[in-house]
Amino acid sequence: MCISFLAATLHWYIEGSISEINTTLGRDIGRDREKYRTAFKQGRINGYRAVFREELNIEWEKGPSDLGLLEQIILARNSSQHPLTIATLSVYQSEEDARKYPRAFFADEAELELFGGADESEGLMMPCRLEITKEKLFAAIAEVDAFAAWLEQQLWPQRAEEPEEIEDAVL
Repeated sequence: MCISFLAATLHWYIEGSISEINTTLGRDIGRDREKYRTAFKQGRINGYRAVFREELNIEWEKGPSDLGLLEQIILARNSSQHPLTIATLSVYQSEEDARKYPRAFFADEAELELFGGADESEGLMMPCRLEITKEKLFAAIAEVDAFAAWLEQQLWPQRAEEPEEIEDAVL
């Protein structure tokens, strides 16, 4: 469930940023989804990455974040919300996700060890069970936070120069 909240937070942060740009700067970015249809068919992160590259000249690849991990957050959410079967309570990658991420960030460590071997370059031969551990969830949250901080700096560099207002705490 927490991964769904994180994926939604990432989605709405990006959408909110686009809305703020359009409202504040009188732009109309991201509205022509047909223009980016091919990019969005390759995943939400890829679609938004194309919008920001084409419309704002912001290259997400130059940022500090692992875009593959950001995409896997969304894929894990999709797998948990739209399971391939109701015969189990476990969540598994789809075949397509397994081809793209054979050693998924959220892969069950026991399955990786049992079926994938110790070699980090080798993936599993099949979709793996996903396990959202506390450690992996916190790492994913940190990745989203780093991405949002970086993107905010790209979109609004003047905000970083403005002093923060500090209010006195009432005790």
